[in-house]
Amino acid sequence: MTIRSALVCLFVGLIASGCGSGTSGPLSAADFGNKYKLSANDVPGWTPTVASADDPSPFNIYDGEDALIGRLDGGDIYSVNGCRVSMYQDLTGPSQAICTVVAMDFVTTANATKMFTYQQENGYALSIPGYDASTALGSSTLGGINAVAHFGASYFEVQLSGFADATSAGTAAKPFLDVFKSKTN
Repeated sequence: MTIRSALVCLFVGLIASGCGSGTSGPLSAADFGNKYKLSANDVPGWTPTVASADDPSPFNIYDGEDALIGRLDGGDIYSVNGCRVSMYQDLTGPSQAICTVVAMDFVTTANATKMFTYQQENGYALSIPGYDASTALGSSTLGGINAVAHFGASYFEVQLSGFADATSAGTAAKPFLDVFKSKTN
C-alpha cells in the first residue's frame, strides 16, 4: 500500500465515522433552551420573570410537534421554514418594560435566513442599532418593538413593550441580540 492510498483510506474512514466533521449534531431541546436562557446578569437592568399566578411559566422549551405550541401566532410559518426547537422566556426590565425572548433552532443557516427573510418581506423594516438590515430588523408595536434576527442556524425574536416609542425599544433590543449572537458563536 502506498502512502497515497493509505491517506485516502484514512480520509474515507474519517468521513464515514463522522470524525473531524466539527459538529456533533444538533443540541437536544433542553441543551438548546438552556444555552439561550438569559440570566439576571446577561442584559443589564433586566431580570428573568419569576413564576406567578399571572405568568406561571416564564421559561419554556418546546420541541418536535410541540415546538410551536408556545406563544406564537401563525406557528405554521415557523414549521414550514424548519423550526425544530423553540425556547420562550419572559423578563422584567426598568419601569414598566417587559420582554419576551424567543430562540429557535432552524437546523441550517439557510432555514434561519429564510425565516428572517419572510419577516422582512412582511413588514419588519426598522433598523436595530449596530446591526445590518440583513441580520436584524424590527417592527413597531404600541409602546415597543418586535425585533427579529438570525445568527447561523438560530433565529431570535425579542418582543419589548412598555416604552415611549419604537426607537427607544429598538435601542433596548440591541443588548438582547448581542447576548444571543455571543451565545451562538
